Amino acid sequence: MITKIVSVKEINGETFVELSESPFRESSGGQPCDYGTLEGDDFEAEVYDVISPQEVKVKSVSGKVVVGEVDAEIDSFRRSMLTRMHTAEHIFFRSLQMMLPALELDKIRLDEDSSTLTVFAEDVSWDDVFSAEEMANAIIAEDRPIKEHTVPKSEVCCRFPELRIKIDRIHEEHVRVIEVYEHDFSACSGTHCKSTKEVGGFIVTKLNSAGPGRFEIGFKVDIMAELFEYSGVARKISSVLGTELDKIEPTIVNMRESLERFKRMAREVKVESNSEDINGINFVYSEAEMEPKQLMRQVSEMLKPKTVVCFINRTEKSPQVMIAVSEDLPYDASSMINKVCERFGGKGGGRKNFATGSIETIIFKEVLGLVREMLN
Repeated sequence: MITKIVSVKEINGETFVELSESPFRESSGGQPCDYGTLEGDDFEAEVYDVISPQEVKVKSVSGKVVVGEVDAEIDSFRRSMLTRMHTAEHIFFRSLQMMLPALELDKIRLDEDSSTLTVFAEDVSWDDVFSAEEMANAIIAEDRPIKEHTVPKSEVCCRFPELRIKIDRIHEEHVRVIEVYEHDFSACSGTHCKSTKEVGGFIVTKLNSAGPGRFEIGFKVDIMAELFEYSGVARKISSVLGTELDKIEPTIVNMRESLERFKRMAREVKVESNSEDINGINFVYSEAEMEPKQLMRQVSEMLKPKTVVCFINRTEKSPQVMIAVSEDLPYDASSMINKVCERFGGKGGGRKNFATGSIETIIFKEVLGLVREMLN
């Protein structure tokens, strides 16, 4: 598009350009603004933000941006992807709402690669999402027409009883309504496809809880790469588990339940410890191999008055040393752990009464010997 630069302003290191006419669309309706370029006789600049229909922010690629005639071009790939994403969001949200009638839209975040829909609902399951995804793709394949209506605000709810609209947010006299034939009516200022087939395909990539009664749903439109990726992951998991594809989910659920059961059993296991008297101090020590948090709980339970506890945990990465000192003793656990780590190679830290560190090799007797020296 050939247009004119009316003014150029530098504010806080950013360049603002005013155009007489502009092809660039500002952010609205949950859809980000256009990107693009401005090209003059002696300069080229990248448009990276749109402030208003005529004002844009630019970065110089070459030359100096000046007032005068310019060729303004939008990033057509970005516009196309955002348009397809936005249309897909309309189709999918309405499909999911048909599964969950109480569903409400919170916000959308559209991007070229992947987008996110945030909704309010008592619950949203993957089964709900899969059903809505299947419906959305069926509607996309049917090549249904998508129409734009401009209706007076005072008439819009009567003309479109099923319209999705937040009427209090609309300050213009007319409302732009996007109709997906026999599926959805939504008040929206974004760009949309002319038919559902232009979307090209739809896939949900994630479903996360975003707090009580709130869910984030990630999605994409160019789906072939994702389908092959997910298929590859599923086939690898099937091979590792030694089960059929359709049995992956129940197999993993059973494994998770077994893991939780083993964790509960492990929490009940107590470390056998030894103790000796050193100058009236009860020195408790032991060697173990268990989850660090569980061992820390047992160290705390053993920390009686006039007691020092020293445990070595044989973890997968490197042996871990734990030292605890009762509050009635004048010793500093963090200082003691630092001396152990200095002697046997490693690092650690903590507080006066409890400290941990990792060392390079399992040298149980040598560590105990050093701690005994510090207590004598």
